[in-house]
Amino acid sequence: MKYFMLLTFACFGLISCQKIKHPVSVVTNDTIELSPIDAVSAVAFDSLLLKDKSPELLRFYRYNQFKTVWALDSNRSALIESIEKIHEDGLDDSPYDLAGLKKNNDAYAKIADSEKVLTDILFSESFFKVSNDLYNGRLNPKKLYNDWDLDPKKINTGATMHLALENNAIEQSLDSLRPKNAIYNGLRSALKELRKLPDDSFDEFGTGRKIKINDSLPEIAELKKRLIYWGDLPAEENSARFNKATEAGLKHFQVRNGLDETGLLDKETVMVLNHNKAQKISQVLANLERWRWYPRDLGTQYVLVNIPDYSLVVVSNGDTIQRHKVIVGKPARRTPILSSKFSGLVINPTWTVPPTILKNDLTPAATKNRGYFASRGFTIYDNKGNVVSAQDWNPERASSYRYVQKPGKSNSLGRIKFDFKNNHMVYLHDTNNTNNFNKDDRDLSSGCIRVQNPFDLADYILKTENNPYNKSKLEEIVKTEKTQHIPLKKSIEIHQFYWTAWNSKDGIQFRQDIYKLDDDLAAKLN
Repeated sequence: MKYFMLLTFACFGLISCQKIKHPVSVVTNDTIELSPIDAVSAVAFDSLLLKDKSPELLRFYRYNQFKTVWALDSNRSALIESIEKIHEDGLDDSPYDLAGLKKNNDAYAKIADSEKVLTDILFSESFFKVSNDLYNGRLNPKKLYNDWDLDPKKINTGATMHLALENNAIEQSLDSLRPKNAIYNGLRSALKELRKLPDDSFDEFGTGRKIKINDSLPEIAELKKRLIYWGDLPAEENSARFNKATEAGLKHFQVRNGLDETGLLDKETVMVLNHNKAQKISQVLANLERWRWYPRDLGTQYVLVNIPDYSLVVVSNGDTIQRHKVIVGKPARRTPILSSKFSGLVINPTWTVPPTILKNDLTPAATKNRGYFASRGFTIYDNKGNVVSAQDWNPERASSYRYVQKPGKSNSLGRIKFDFKNNHMVYLHDTNNTNNFNKDDRDLSSGCIRVQNPFDLADYILKTENNPYNKSKLEEIVKTEKTQHIPLKKSIEIHQFYWTAWNSKDGIQFRQDIYKLDDDLAAKLN
């Protein structure tokens, strides 16, 4: 953070220096020209008081000439009020010493200058903490997961606080640090909505019996209580009879929770019906934190994958123009979280077996049956690039070979692959087994994402960058069964994210936490 370096040369050696006006919002630039905060009642203090504080806080006060900056009651009160509302973002206020802030603020006019200095430092530290929590999240995902490939967003916290104080705009400044997208705002609303619900006291719910219209089984009264509680059924529908309205309410509940819309009390539906208010709140808390980790700017044209929803959308200028089913990594081989840009398309791709699949799948199968290689179109190469026959293949040295699957209808990548730079050797691709798209649970791959109707996605990408290729030309190339690379020049971004809750016009949506991340994250968060 260098945001006062220009200030040192531009202002300190002059009698006066005209202030430059800046908008009150998050500052991401390392260097920004600002004048010291001018307060008549500022108290100067010794830099030794900051010896145990963060380097960023020390820089802030150094370039403000080691003088207090929180002299205005309106600024102090605004920070306190903002922290009191931080629970709306799913964060508790314990890291900010709210009690100390209130106590010192109430006595500010009467305390000695030495106490005002300590109060000033406390307010600055609290602003720094809440700013970073709102902008980058309270936790560091890279310390929690080895498949999280997003870097923290840059923030010049000192300059952000400087402008907020100078413009008497603490609340506006902190609000600018929150994610400005519909999903985050919807989750905040969902959290408020869930917290308003009365504490639930339902008994464990279960049934192995099928139900049909006009049944009046004992469990139907319990079912209606839960559907009414979650808002999927009107409150007046409280009889013990399973009628059309109850069936519709159950289907609505199933759709909201990503379940198969059967209107039946199947095993998966019963399991989710047994979730309580606390579990749903934890799920929302975890998702709010994740959205603080994600980039703020996803691009003008981008592809967004929601891993637990098994879905991919294409967005152009804020409008969703395509939607695709996808197959994602199984829990043992999770699809990584990342942002990148498409770099090229490969038609009729070959497939080189990655280490994990080689160890866990190919080697055991080929050891039992050497015909495995021919049946799946694999060519084996040694470390010098020479072709090795299946009979000469040595399973004890399996990792020393390279295994390449030829193009064609049996290729694991299907007929098209979408390349983008990443650290996990993953990509989007077609598949030679489209039947899996009919399954509800599609966490089946080894980390890459298989896309339904991938040539529609390719056609959009090519049209967006005015590429001479189009869908019909790609289909002609497919028929040749020869591999062809099509480089992409325009920056169309690809985001692979993980979120299991969001708000919509049809109510709060929840999806199965396929990688079992929500509960642990919510516990660590607060």
